[in-house]
Amino acid sequence: PLYAILSVEDGKHGGWDLDAFLATGEQDVARLLDACGRLGAPARREAAFELGCGVGRLTRALSGRFERCVGVDISAPMIARAGELNADRPNCEWVVNTAPDLRMFPDRTFDLVLSHLVLQHVPGRDVVLGYLGEMVRILAPGGVLVAQLPASMPVRQRIQPRRRAYAALRHLGI
Repeated sequence: PLYAILSVEDGKHGGWDLDAFLATGEQDVARLLDACGRLGAPARREAAFELGCGVGRLTRALSGRFERCVGVDISAPMIARAGELNADRPNCEWVVNTAPDLRMFPDRTFDLVLSHLVLQHVPGRDVVLGYLGEMVRILAPGGVLVAQLPASMPVRQRIQPRRRAYAALRHLGI
């Protein structure tokens, strides 16, 4: 699962060293919060939220900088692994959410709302726009919303042949 989250050549087929993998989360969060700090935000560091947290690489790094961190993912196995890998982080909460919204979270709750290279995997522009609206809704006043997407994607990834083949076979009852 580590390679699925952070795809580097050395990480293929279980090649990621766990400590090195988690260190990349620390580095990414440090850069993110440095950039936010230059803008004077977030106003508080009480609660952070990550949509598409996978095994918790970034949520874990946020946990040393925020009082409470919530990592959300569509994959129950990823969330289970996040709980195992981050058992030493009592201020982290791991949530499976398969709904196309974040209604389980109250308005204006989180000082940082983050989605790092996740929304491009969401099937459908309407769902992406819905998630963006939801992330704005759960953002606290004076908070920061960061949604990172790739600047470009190869045609092969845009077409998503596996997803389309799976949908076609399922439609045919196979």
